[in-house]
Amino acid sequence: MIRSPTIRSWVAPGAATGAHHHGPQETILYVIEGHARYRWGDRLENELEAGPGDFVFIPAHVVHQEINASDEEPTVWAVVRSG
Repeated sequence: MIRSPTIRSWVAPGAATGAHHHGPQETILYVIEGHARYRWGDRLENELEAGPGDFVFIPAHVVHQEINASDEEPTVWAVVRSG
């Protein structure tokens, strides 16, 4: 059995990551609190919003960006990666 750690991430209001990918690892994000926005694609041309209870799957090698969609409230999500 391969175990993958789960990371609980607290994201400040209005914060965003830079565009990045996790190489061969797939990523699953689960929104616990707040509202998140995700952009993905070579030019971050795709976008979706997710709220509490939503899962987001990011395939391996996909360039993406995570954003707290609120300027007032933090967002909390759980992150699990393959491998």
